[in-house]
Amino acid sequence: MIACIVVASERRRKQVWERVVPSIIAQPFDEVVVVGDWIELVPPQEVRYLCVAPLTRTTTDALVKRDAGTLATTSNILVYLCDDHALHPQFAVYLRQVADEPWDVLVPARYCYVNGETIMLNSGAEHGYCGGHSGVFRRAVLQR
Repeated sequence: MIACIVVASERRRKQVWERVVPSIIAQPFDEVVVVGDWIELVPPQEVRYLCVAPLTRTTTDALVKRDAGTLATTSNILVYLCDDHALHPQFAVYLRQVADEPWDVLVPARYCYVNGETIMLNSGAEHGYCGGHSGVFRRAVLQR
């Protein structure tokens, strides 16, 4: 099973529901959890929403949200996204294809668009960096 966990802050609330979540629920994820710091009355039916109030208003809050999302899921593969990450349309399909291969952590390539130009960001194999808010982890690795 594969879960997608979005670590979200209220300042990007609109973007989460209008851009990020649609890129996730259009794919074959088994669990989708958004962990934010605002009261959400009616999240989309395909999404579980958890409200985790800010503690320090630093990256510590993001770590707490990531852990809350992890504890709220049971999938053996966990995809963590920040509240400004949208997924490639075939992302979950690819994960299902490699689910039985030997790996512990996958580092997705990240990019943004600026004035119509694609700008690669500092993650992925070529950068040797995996942000905890943009990675794919086997639950067993996190438990170890």
